[in-house]
Amino acid sequence: MMTALDRGLALHLELTRAENGLLTDSSGNGNDASLEGKAAPAADPTLGGCVLVGGDNVVAVPSLGPADAFTVQIWFNATAVTGQLTLYGGGSDAQTPRLIVDGGRLQVTLPDADRAQSAFDVVFAAGRWYHLTVTYSQRDRQLALSVDGAPPQVRTLNTTSEVELGACRIGNSTGQPAALFRLGSLRIYRRVLSAGEARQNIQIDLARLVLHLPLAELKDGLSPDAAGSALTARATGAPDIVLDELFGQSTRFDGSAESMTVPDDPSLRLTTYTVSVWLKPDGRPVNAWSGIVGKPGRDYHIWLNRDGYIHHRFSVAGNTNSGAPDTPDGSITWDAWNHVAITNDGRTATTYVNGVLAATGPTGGTPVANPTALLLATDLDGQNQQRFRGSLANVRVYRGALPADVVAAEMAQDQAAVAAVRAGHPLEFELLDADDEPVLPIDDDPTGRQLFLEVTNSADTTVSLAAIAAPSANDHHLALRFRAGTLAAACLDTGKPEKLVRIAADSWRISAPVVDDQSVVFYLASSKARTLEPGRTWHLTVEHAIADAAAGTRAVRVKLHYRGLTYLGQTTPLVGSRTSMLTIVNQRGRPNIPLHAGFTGGDTILNDNGRSESMLTLHVANLDVDGPIPLTPANVSSAPSRLRITFDHEPTTRDSLERPWALGTASDLKDVDVPANAAVRADWRVARTSVEGESTELVLTPISKTSLDLRELVAIPLARIRSSLPSGPANLYLRYENIPGYQDGQFICTVVKGPLVTTGARVGVGISDPGAALHVRETTGTAADANAGSLLIDHDDGGGASSIVFRSAVNRGSDYGYIQYQDTAAVAGTGESARLIIGTSNDPDDHVVLQPAGNVGVGTSAPKGKLHVAGDYYGRGHVWLHAYEGDGAIGTAYVQARDMSGSTSLGLRLRTQNAGAVTDSVHLAPSGSVSVGNTDPRSQLTVHRTTNLSTDGAPVGLMTLLFHGRIDTGQSKTHTLFTLADHASAQVVVTVLMHDLNSNTNRLLFKAEYVVYREWTNAPKIDQLAQVYRKAYGQTVYAADLIAGGNDVQVRVSQSGFATNTVYKVLGQYLLGPS
Repeated sequence: MMTALDRGLALHLELTRAENGLLTDSSGNGNDASLEGKAAPAADPTLGGCVLVGGDNVVAVPSLGPADAFTVQIWFNATAVTGQLTLYGGGSDAQTPRLIVDGGRLQVTLPDADRAQSAFDVVFAAGRWYHLTVTYSQRDRQLALSVDGAPPQVRTLNTTSEVELGACRIGNSTGQPAALFRLGSLRIYRRVLSAGEARQNIQIDLARLVLHLPLAELKDGLSPDAAGSALTARATGAPDIVLDELFGQSTRFDGSAESMTVPDDPSLRLTTYTVSVWLKPDGRPVNAWSGIVGKPGRDYHIWLNRDGYIHHRFSVAGNTNSGAPDTPDGSITWDAWNHVAITNDGRTATTYVNGVLAATGPTGGTPVANPTALLLATDLDGQNQQRFRGSLANVRVYRGALPADVVAAEMAQDQAAVAAVRAGHPLEFELLDADDEPVLPIDDDPTGRQLFLEVTNSADTTVSLAAIAAPSANDHHLALRFRAGTLAAACLDTGKPEKLVRIAADSWRISAPVVDDQSVVFYLASSKARTLEPGRTWHLTVEHAIADAAAGTRAVRVKLHYRGLTYLGQTTPLVGSRTSMLTIVNQRGRPNIPLHAGFTGGDTILNDNGRSESMLTLHVANLDVDGPIPLTPANVSSAPSRLRITFDHEPTTRDSLERPWALGTASDLKDVDVPANAAVRADWRVARTSVEGESTELVLTPISKTSLDLRELVAIPLARIRSSLPSGPANLYLRYENIPGYQDGQFICTVVKGPLVTTGARVGVGISDPGAALHVRETTGTAADANAGSLLIDHDDGGGASSIVFRSAVNRGSDYGYIQYQDTAAVAGTGESARLIIGTSNDPDDHVVLQPAGNVGVGTSAPKGKLHVAGDYYGRGHVWLHAYEGDGAIGTAYVQARDMSGSTSLGLRLRTQNAGAVTDSVHLAPSGSVSVGNTDPRSQLTVHRTTNLSTDGAPVGLMTLLFHGRIDTGQSKTHTLFTLADHASAQVVVTVLMHDLNSNTNRLLFKAEYVVYREWTNAPKIDQLAQVYRKAYGQTVYAADLIAGGNDVQVRVSQSGFATNTVYKVLGQYLLGPS
């Protein structure tokens, strides 16, 4: 296909291959060149191919005529640059420009004397490729040179004139040995290319095609490279070669076990690339991702997402998730052909869909090339998951980034090739019986049957033919070819012309049969001139057709050849052939066979747009009361007994539904199969075949089994059934053939397709294999609103309720749980105060209630806040309160002891648990007074027992302890303040108050300050710093002091006389120093 770069192109020699010494001009202008001397093509890792030249070993280029502007582009690589190398020119015509590398510098010689040689300031080195672009314009009086796409050096000429692009010999050299340099890809234009166009041609030359897999055929599981390399794609599993409406044939993958692999090769390790592919997904994929083409390690990956976008990925500097932005959702159309191309030049990564730019972005660096195999239609990371389900065609890999218009041209070229195939094969045909079925029966009718030959013009142009009086092998319009053994000898016997196959149609003639070992051919001709407009059909009736009974029931191919036809107004003859299938059916024997066919375990499949797979178990049972039904096994006959299973299907080539009642589309049903581990495979061979490339047929043949025993049941599990067609009944056909003593026939079994599936005692909604008594699945979840949801339950009575009830098996009559939605606060109430209740039958208050306002009640049906719990809370973890002003805002969080009465007084108590016992730790009185350690606040803050003031890092800090008690005469009591650690010190203040209970005449008021310390690990030493106050009343019978008890620091009080009990209080304060 022509692109903008082809405008003005006079010559393009790719210089990669030659045939009989000729180099083909790929511009389409027919300016082929020739090789002289020992000049010859050679392989090259950079350009893919080149020509070795030098000395008198040259390329002879033909004359291209006069030009007032030109561009010459050529690649060269010299092993030495000490002499002269002619890159263009050098012929006998003095008006032809010359491009010469002389001593490592380029000189351009224009023919007129006033345009002297022009040398450019470029020095070429030996041993590397250079790309030169030389442009000349008479009008602009400019000559320019660009090397490797760099900005050009421009020479302004004094005078200019038209030049002659004459015949010349390029590649000759002087002053050095022959064949010392290489030439690659010569282009000559009759115009001046822009700098951008020049760089695009460089890009195209470097982006050489390294792999092309048409995927139109498989031979022994292999698909060869059409680009000419030794690379081959090997199939895993058994991908199908299917007839296709666009490419004629393509490869279809099942999305489960089928893929293709091209072994690693240095040519596939690319850091710049273009990868293109045609893909046709079978409906919306089930998996989130489907791998299309790429290499493990994230080399030029093309992934298909189930939302219909392309994911282009590669690896850069250890990041295996580099890539272009994803294309928009819906870029890929399901059940249709899409062209996808990805490019990467090391700076920019781009994705094209159907020839149009869909996504582009920076690469972040040069892609990394990995020594891994190229994978198709599978998990591109090598994990055997995420496989592609659908068809692929024309996978191409280039070693560079192609420009956008070349990508579009490649796509158009594929489409043009398809159009050419259609144009070259304008006729289609069918061979049908009276019921419009491609069937010829085996019966005992000696006159044979009628077959209707329908020949249709499938091209876009009218077909015409000239009259032929009598058809023959050398002069006919149509030839109908049957395989040998299709038709019985009785209708082919030329000695009995009255029984011969004949044609019944206006002015059509048929020859006698031409029989050989392989086939039987009838030649047909029209005795008058005819035309056949696009879409119109010739209707011909074939009479006296008798099927050969020897091979029993089978499907055979019939081929229609055509010749002597032309498109209207043209003279080029149309020659070709088309193939159709004809089924031979046995109709001898008893018509009614005592078999039963039906389904075991349910007759429903899920129709969810083809996303889910369903399974049916078809059974065939012997109902004959007289005994076994005979079978002919495959190991004793070429016409064995068979069971054929087919389905009503909707062809995927239709633009609109013609069979909505069918089980599924052809794509839905292409993967149907009997599982490999099914028990039926022990006695029956199972084969999957494609019927006319549209649907799947399963054929079961007994391996060695000779009968179906009395009451024997054959269970045939049918897996991987999908449906994307509307709900309703559909037909499955079980055809039986070659059963001894019986005519061929069929059972029609009804399959119900819908959103609800029953499997045994389980019901699935939206799922084909329910895992519970009721299993509901949605592929895409449904947000709730008044008219939508995953499950809708309505009630029509005002103030009513809808419930889901869970009953107890132990006490079913009274114990149950439920989820209930009701319109009002109480069932049968009025107003609008709906609520959702989760409850049990044991207690009317054991419920969870959700009100429309968002209030939740636990144990109460009338929650007064967002959460209202009527009872104790038991939980784990933390309680977090953010600011009342808002989450993340600066403010205040509130914990309240409060109700809505407006009159009660409520305190707040914080409790802890110590060794299993409940401790009232903090009590907040309704007045706001706080008590710590007891529940009786005597002031705004009351602390029971001890207080502690500490600073960061201090082990204890400033402690206050209060002790009290009674003491009698002769007693002493000690109270431990603290234990002093090694090397530590402390400052202690002790206050003691003592007095007798009866007379109140004896008292002691004592306050003293001490320093306590330990030297090394010795016992504590106590030094009294001051006795701040000591006052004794009455008798001196009381004493108080600070002592050491081991390493404990203690306060000791004592009473030495007087008979009355004494009460005392000890206030100890201490500040610990560092240890």
